[in-house]
Amino acid sequence: MKKVLLISCVPIIVLSFFIINVIYKPEPVHVSMLTLLANPEKYDGKVVRVEGVGRLEFENTNLYVNLESQTEGIFRDTIWLVVELSSEECQDMIGLNGQYVTVEGIYNMKNKGHFDGSNGAIENITRYELVK
Repeated sequence: MKKVLLISCVPIIVLSFFIINVIYKPEPVHVSMLTLLANPEKYDGKVVRVEGVGRLEFENTNLYVNLESQTEGIFRDTIWLVVELSSEECQDMIGLNGQYVTVEGIYNMKNKGHFDGSNGAIENITRYELVK
């Protein structure tokens, strides 16, 4: 009897896991770079969608507020992008360096990136593409 009950519960558990982890995806909060930089605690741990100038290179995987900040290397207004530069997917992303991109992922205000030079990080990136 216990085995039958246990076996009948397995599909329910599997279905619940599927619904929670696959079907239910929180909609990203669209936020500007300046708002995110000014209010990091409000977005900490949330899925965000933000636009800025992307730069993916060794020790500089950042999202900049604008082209001038990226050209001049002004890091105080950047968000660290947690990516694996050697991955095949990242190679396509590197081709967008210096351009305005849309990034979606989980914002972590405690992760300051390389030498704590950025103002938080976007982790678990699910979208990185040119701004449309």
